[in-house]
Amino acid sequence: AVMRGPAGWPDLRLRVTGLLQVARKAPEVHVRVHACGSGAPRSGYETMQRILKAWTPSALLCVNDATAEGAMRALRERGIRVPQDLSVVGFDDTEGAEYCCPPLTTVRQPRTEMGRRGAAELLRPLSTSRAGGYGSNVTVLDGDLVVRGATCPPT
Repeated sequence: AVMRGPAGWPDLRLRVTGLLQVARKAPEVHVRVHACGSGAPRSGYETMQRILKAWTPSALLCVNDATAEGAMRALRERGIRVPQDLSVVGFDDTEGAEYCCPPLTTVRQPRTEMGRRGAAELLRPLSTSRAGGYGSNVTVLDGDLVVRGATCPPT
């Protein structure tokens, strides 16, 4: 299962698009994408409750670490063990990710490089901007998977 976050967040749309491209290459993987309100823990909690009414996935990829934290609470309340029954992966590697119970597996973003490139884009003179102005180009940077206790191999 994938919690995709609010429809208006373009970087989240790109994350889900990339995930689905990879999943198509593995016929044994079945992905269901679920809308997740605000990207906050409460939203993850409520979305996980809705998912569990319909089905129980073997893994969950969340739009960010906050929604993963909320989802893990909903799983605990239902008696679903992470990672024995369901693996959970967040995105961002926030400070609290390693303090979740169990510690959250997550994707660490290259924040320093993101800041550097964002600042360079903002400081670039308007006269040299590409067609469409600021924000018209997309740069994809690699993240790092940080494996912690919230995931295990499928059984």
